[in-house]
Amino acid sequence: MKKTTVLAMVVAALAGSSGVVRAAPDEIHAQGVLRDAGGDLMAGQASLVFGIYGSKTGGQPLWQETVTVPLIAGVFDVLLPAAPQTFPFPPTLFDGDDRWLGITPSGQPELPRTRLSSVPYALRADRAADLQCSGCIASNEVSFNYASGDAPGGAAINALVAGESLLTHDVSCQGCVTLQAIDAAVLHAHNVAYDNAVSGLAAATVQDALDLTALTLDAHVANTQIHGGASGGDGGAKVRVISGDADVIPGQTVTEYVHVFGAATPKVYLYLYGMASSEGDAGALSQGSGTVFHSRCAWIGSHAKASSSCAPPTCPEGWADLGITGSVKTGSATSGSDITNSNYSAGYGYSERTCFTSASFPVMQTRCSWTGSHAKSIGTCTPPGCPSGWTSLGVTGNIVTGGSTSGSDITNSNYSTTSGYQERTCVLPVVSKVPQGVQIWLDGVDRTVAIGDQHAQGAPAWTGSSWGADGLTPWAAGRLDISQASDWGVGQHTLQLKTTGASGGRLLFYVYLVHPAATSQPFANEGCAGAQALDLQGGVATVNATTEDVLGENKALDDLSPAGCGGQGGGDVVYSATVTKRSTITASVSAPFATRLYILASPCPAETVLACGTKQAVTAELDPGTYYVVVDADAPDQTGDFILTVSVEASPLPGNDTCATPAVMAAGPVPIQVQGTTKWGLDQYAGSCGGAGVADVVYAFDANNVHDDLAVSITAAFDAVMVLRTSPCPGGVQLACTVTGSFSIPGLAPGTYYLYVDGVGVEDEGPFTLNVTLN
Repeated sequence: MKKTTVLAMVVAALAGSSGVVRAAPDEIHAQGVLRDAGGDLMAGQASLVFGIYGSKTGGQPLWQETVTVPLIAGVFDVLLPAAPQTFPFPPTLFDGDDRWLGITPSGQPELPRTRLSSVPYALRADRAADLQCSGCIASNEVSFNYASGDAPGGAAINALVAGESLLTHDVSCQGCVTLQAIDAAVLHAHNVAYDNAVSGLAAATVQDALDLTALTLDAHVANTQIHGGASGGDGGAKVRVISGDADVIPGQTVTEYVHVFGAATPKVYLYLYGMASSEGDAGALSQGSGTVFHSRCAWIGSHAKASSSCAPPTCPEGWADLGITGSVKTGSATSGSDITNSNYSAGYGYSERTCFTSASFPVMQTRCSWTGSHAKSIGTCTPPGCPSGWTSLGVTGNIVTGGSTSGSDITNSNYSTTSGYQERTCVLPVVSKVPQGVQIWLDGVDRTVAIGDQHAQGAPAWTGSSWGADGLTPWAAGRLDISQASDWGVGQHTLQLKTTGASGGRLLFYVYLVHPAATSQPFANEGCAGAQALDLQGGVATVNATTEDVLGENKALDDLSPAGCGGQGGGDVVYSATVTKRSTITASVSAPFATRLYILASPCPAETVLACGTKQAVTAELDPGTYYVVVDADAPDQTGDFILTVSVEASPLPGNDTCATPAVMAAGPVPIQVQGTTKWGLDQYAGSCGGAGVADVVYAFDANNVHDDLAVSITAAFDAVMVLRTSPCPGGVQLACTVTGSFSIPGLAPGTYYLYVDGVGVEDEGPFTLNVTLN
């Protein structure tokens, strides 16, 4: 067994009590990613031992449970205790010091323990329960209740609950903090808590925190109204939108902060687009690093264009044109290093165009000079071509230099009077314009593969590990349900889009946070009675559907949980597949949550399972009738969009499936070959060496001569069984039974014989070739 490693462990304690003052949790949410020693994401299931300890290392567990967890792209997600009736938390488990969660994969050493902080579950919050107050802050003076310990950030802060101002209303207090006594320098905003969680507001004082909260709530209400949400009740869902639009260069990361308010975990959706950036705008220049080059046209005497008609070459595709410096006249014979003012002799000059790209690429120039007897004539002077792999951006023609002094500046190499050069500009590589290799990181963890290509966009949008395949084609990810990819609890979360490919461009994204606010309505295809019929006339049906709608208002119920297939607690939806002839059914599902899939026989309520799996289920051969395909999950929070594909393949019985209709072979001294198949056959017969429970077919032949010798062999891709019997079929005497692939019988008496082709195991079926000689 490969050694197991764990990456990006996330452990969050969740309060399970319902009182006003929150007690320690009766459930803990544990999530992580399992990789093997080679770094590959693990699949299938894993057996993990979870333990809670009183120290970071050593010691005996205060609580322990072994849980088998499903793995989706390496990710496991479990609530502890998984079996609360059998392995409940002891009542005093969270009293006293901090606790540590240890995880031990089966057969492996325990992984480093994770500390369970006391802040999330307001450990020992009952210390504030007996407070008496006089002259305290009244409920109409502040939007939350505050009771302090004997120092800023005292023990009672963990007992605050936002909006529940009645906790300290009309009670008496001695030594409590009054409204006038609160000073901005005394209480820091990062200590303020609500809904049993630290606020995390980026503010230094209480006043700043209150102001930020008011602004955030105002923006939330505005977004809710704009997008048709409701402020409460049953009028709909609260929808908050966060959007971003950025021009990026290779290696750049776009970061967006997402703040979640309220105890109910929202549904979170991401729309992501990659496209060409706007050329020449301030956004491209603001990215800082990049590449600049200048194209020129010189004007002088009879050796170049007149100044009025001299135009520099245009910028290549993908480069921004930042304008022309027109008719720069050079003076005197001195040299200069300024790229826009290289000094030539009086009366000479040039026009210059500046080109820019936000990507940093190497640029070089090649030249050909013309003067006297030491260089080519002006008519035959052509700069050398660009090196292999470089792209030519054009030639600047006939730049005339003045004076007789020399200079090293690449834009002002001085030759003798009336001398000059032509210049070719080369760049490496060609500029791409669309973001490539974009990854999605949530709260510091790369979740790109776990989120996946939910709507099967494929290349050039999806590479299998990132978004943006070729750097040239605009792409869209579609609506990505990222609700299951991170813990979207109260507080601040970070969304990062990282460009890891060779090209940049424009990234456009929208994040929708949907807070349910209406009573859930069951789906129409709840249970078998409301099963949605699939159209299988073409042999394949594909359904884009959901077990929870985008607003969280309609959720599938947990109607079906067949034994051995999972599905306990998760909402399920049902589809019916009607086949008109003997067939096999294959169902597959793609979803961002941990799915369960099964195919049931008619009648559905009996839950007779024909096939089940996590992502795919395949039946054996089925007689004509109606069958039921169910999309399910193991936990109530495992919900969302999915794509279901159901295909039907005709599975006719072989013509020689029984003794009543054997295939007749003309066996004789000339060897014959017979093609056949056991696929889709029934299990009718078996021999002493095997064949029970496996599809089989029957052949018949006559032996007419006395003492004929029989030789039979078979070629097949499966482990075959051959049985030879005398007449009558099937009750004749067994003369041979072999799993070796051949047998021979000397001196066969005249008569009719029956040859059965069978298999060793249930998977051993398919096409074969028989070789028969009777001589």
